[in-house]
Amino acid sequence: MRIESIEKPRKGNKFKVLFDEGTELLLSKEVIIDFGLRRNDEISGKVYSELMDAQSFRDAYLAGARLLNYRLRTRSELNNRLIQKGFQ
Repeated sequence: MRIESIEKPRKGNKFKVLFDEGTELLLSKEVIIDFGLRRNDEISGKVYSELMDAQSFRDAYLAGARLLNYRLRTRSELNNRLIQKGFQ
C-alpha cells in the first residue's frame, strides 16, 4: 500500500495518514517522524501493523503519564486504570 497524503486535522494533535486503498490511520507526529513516513512511500502490511502498535503504545504511555501526574499510583492501580481506558 502507498501513502496518498498526510494531513493535519483542525483539532487535535494527530495526523491523518491516507492510503491508496482508502484506509487511514491517525498517527502522532512522533510516530510519523520515527518511521520516516512521507507521501508516496510504499508501506508493507508488517510496517502498517508496526505503525498501529507504535501509536497504541504512545497513547497508553501518555495516558499513564497523565494518570501519574494527577497522583502517584501503584503499578497495579495504573495497570487497572489503563485497562479501564481500553489499553492492553
